[in-house]
Amino acid sequence: MSLPVLDITGNLTNNPDLRFSPSGTAIANVHIAANDSRRNQSGEWETVRSLFLGATAFNENAETLGNASKGQRVRLIGRLQTEEWEDKQTGEKRSAIKLLVDFVSVYPPRQQGGAPQQHAGVQQGGWGDPNGAEPPF
Repeated sequence: MSLPVLDITGNLTNNPDLRFSPSGTAIANVHIAANDSRRNQSGEWETVRSLFLGATAFNENAETLGNASKGQRVRLIGRLQTEEWEDKQTGEKRSAIKLLVDFVSVYPPRQQGGAPQQHAGVQQGGWGDPNGAEPPF
């Protein structure tokens, strides 16, 4: 069974953390916020609920995200996975769900207009995964 695929469009809540592994692989970690909004009785938009999600991208996807900045609108498609670790202070086991990014689309800031910068994620090593996993869809 493959991991669930998520297609999410939202705004970056922080500047991307772009770094490179010793072998030269680009790795970007970001957090994205997506809102479900509706018009209230007075006609103004209000947020009904929000989703905050961490994401990790590799190679060209990471470099594309590395050019984005906090508040910028992005579209990410990827596989959900659970990350587990042990809390260094309490020793308790912790976990979080995050997105392993297969596709990145960075929209230009609103004042610039234009089409989003896209990267399909197809590259050597497969779909942004350094282990060469096959695409999930």
